[in-house]
Amino acid sequence: MDDFVDAMRYIRARDGNYPPTLKSIQEKNELGDPGISDQVIENVRQNFLSLNLLDPEDPAVLLCLVDGFFLYSDPSVVDELDLRFLIRAPYHKLKARREARSGYVTLEGSSLFFPN
Repeated sequence: MDDFVDAMRYIRARDGNYPPTLKSIQEKNELGDPGISDQVIENVRQNFLSLNLLDPEDPAVLLCLVDGFFLYSDPSVVDELDLRFLIRAPYHKLKARREARSGYVTLEGSSLFFPN
């Protein structure tokens, strides 16, 4: 987890640029079409901006989304986050997304394959 925290600090200090040593595996996961329309995305964006948590015109604002519920169990990760949101989804949607995956690449480099 220390590597993740170091990467977050690097990104924050360098205007959103990733460290050259970052080895992401996420591009190996097949995500498919999320089925979310541009209108829904814009509605969520407008709702978020209406909370007045940040100035959308401020060039100093850096938005980094951290996804993965295991990350939030580590206090050193949580300490690096300025804002924390829990986004909930219905079980049937989460289950359908997982079942639609052909596999999932883990940090250890192995692939888990889900039979369809």
